[in-house]
Amino acid sequence: MERYENAFYSPLISNWDNHETWLEAGSVSSAQRANQVWKQLLREYQQPPIDSGIDEALQDYVARRKIEIGQTN
Repeated sequence: MERYENAFYSPLISNWDNHETWLEAGSVSSAQRANQVWKQLLREYQQPPIDSGIDEALQDYVARRKIEIGQTN
């Protein structure tokens, strides 16, 4: 039992409830649940911090590559 809490991956979309419990909870289909999950993940997303030196280097690289391939945007 010590490892049980961490040993298994809890799925984001599928529902392991029995049929009666699933019906009582509103009979949410996998497609509906997936829709709810991606919207929740998007709402809760936080941009991870990036070192300013790395960010500047990446911006410079993107600018150079745009010039090299002839893109003006």
